[in-house]
Amino acid sequence: MNELQAIKEEIFNLGLVKPLLESVGCDEVKQNGNRMEGTRPNGDNNRAFSVYLDEQLTAKVWTRDVKTGDIYDLISYFKFNKDTPEGMKTNLNKSKQYIINTLKLKGFKNVKEDGTPDYNFHLRKHNKKKKLHEPNPTLEESVLNEFVNLPFDKWISEDGIEWETQKEFEIGFDILSERVTFPVRSKEGSIVGIRGRATRIEDEHKAKYLPIYSFSKSKELFNLHRALPHIIKTKTVIVFEAEKSTMLAHQFGHKNTVAIMGSDLSEIQATMLKSIFPNLRIVTGFDKDKTISKTKEMVYELRDYDNLFGIYDTEDILIGKEAPVDQGKDVFENLYYNHCHRIS
Repeated sequence: MNELQAIKEEIFNLGLVKPLLESVGCDEVKQNGNRMEGTRPNGDNNRAFSVYLDEQLTAKVWTRDVKTGDIYDLISYFKFNKDTPEGMKTNLNKSKQYIINTLKLKGFKNVKEDGTPDYNFHLRKHNKKKKLHEPNPTLEESVLNEFVNLPFDKWISEDGIEWETQKEFEIGFDILSERVTFPVRSKEGSIVGIRGRATRIEDEHKAKYLPIYSFSKSKELFNLHRALPHIIKTKTVIVFEAEKSTMLAHQFGHKNTVAIMGSDLSEIQATMLKSIFPNLRIVTGFDKDKTISKTKEMVYELRDYDNLFGIYDTEDILIGKEAPVDQGKDVFENLYYNHCHRIS
């Protein structure tokens, strides 16, 4: 993970989006569903911008023709008056340093504000790494009562995720954000967060998945608590990108499946897999557009792992960029049993 992304994750995990925005003069900063909104500095529209509350901290300005990609661009615009992509890119380091200094983030630089070397940098970096490995805090089971606890009809008709499967995975609906919800549980089975999947096209384009209750997804493997006995029994784990793929595979009878909830396997997730038992067979089931080369990038933390395989659609069986499970049990099992290749 590069430092720019690590800083964004630190801001997200520590809940520092609001104080950062207020530091540059934003007012009326409030959370609205899966995003933080407020006025621009010296503005009066309390929904002038949005910062989406996930580990990417995607940012949008709605009341000006200004194109921002993330929190760094937003700080470049609000603090340093950079209103073009070129200006924001040139100003990136200043935005980064402003964020580090304002939020007093530790372990991200080796120079103090006065320009002198910070000889405690490596110690701070070690302490930060230790903190990042602390487990996610748990939530009460009663948090599920905040949502409409019923299966989502469109997932039945359009995706084939059956009623009983959705009930088992505790699918619900968040009326405020209009997102399908599902709890993310730790290896031990405790709720650590709630994820929301977009149901509206316009939301999908912005962010398909967002946290309703925030947590660090790099520290969890979705469905591991449910899949663990099946992984141990089969000595194999199938690793998907998205949670819905895990639900479908589980429904097909392949219950030894987990999801990384994103596009890259983290160091912690890799350690969790390898610690189940030595030489566990790990099979990736990524979307059709993921080549072997791209898969290697996504699972870089398993680069020295010997028993690693991937499902690849070498005969153009799937349509588009779909996951291996998206066209039913027969297609998935054809791919799994006949198109599974070692990743070396």
